Amino acid sequence: MLSIIFAVAVQAQSFWLPNATDNGIGLEVLKPSFEGEDETSFLSSAPTLSGRFRMGEQVLLAAELPFAYYNSEFSDGEFAVGNPYLGAILHNKAQSYFLEAGFRAPIASDKKYAALSRGYFADYDRFEAYNPDLLSFTLKNHYLRNSDAGFALRLMGGVSVLVPTGEDNFDTEALFDYAGHAGYENAKIQVLGGLTGRLIMTEEDLDFNERTVHHVGVFARYKADKVQPGLLFKVPVDDDFNDLVDFVFGLNVLVQLN
Repeated sequence: MLSIIFAVAVQAQSFWLPNATDNGIGLEVLKPSFEGEDETSFLSSAPTLSGRFRMGEQVLLAAELPFAYYNSEFSDGEFAVGNPYLGAILHNKAQSYFLEAGFRAPIASDKKYAALSRGYFADYDRFEAYNPDLLSFTLKNHYLRNSDAGFALRLMGGVSVLVPTGEDNFDTEALFDYAGHAGYENAKIQVLGGLTGRLIMTEEDLDFNERTVHHVGVFARYKADKVQPGLLFKVPVDDDFNDLVDFVFGLNVLVQLN
């Protein structure tokens, strides 16, 4: 019989990253590889600093500050701060379901396109973190299950609402976010693979392929007591997106504070 083990996946972090239930901070660095791009520096990437802080038995506060950097032999280098995230996780430790709600403040500069585009393509599941003049809200439900034999399952579904705040007359958009991962997890190692996707709900006259972008990938981490390093590799599977981005490689570390 499967035993249920509750864990919180802080969506201030990518869904690809480890579950977390305690106070701690995390750093993730995503580096996209573009088709035919040779002149870009190795440091061109999208780092994100995140934290989560327990506010009581039922609430976990989650925060995130994304960055982006671009440099090549034809540029002087460009560094940008993305749209920060603040959210709350509502849960009951006896259950495997939990609800997450949060928002991103629109502080990203519209003069940092080269850098912000690295983040957009590296982390499309959260591309609103790198869009200037965009206020966003998210409401998502998560389900997690681990068996005694080590089988691990993670599912997510929810809605993101994107509200333009600039002078351009763009419409408010709503996206359906979904993901599913499965793999193996024990006291020290976690290895999972699966899919994430985003579907545009508010545009008319689009077929399913035009509405969606999907990534498949795998991630692994070593669950030490305090410092937990991990690796990520994901690939876009939709033709239009895959024509631009070959793959995304990531490094991450989670530091428990208690």
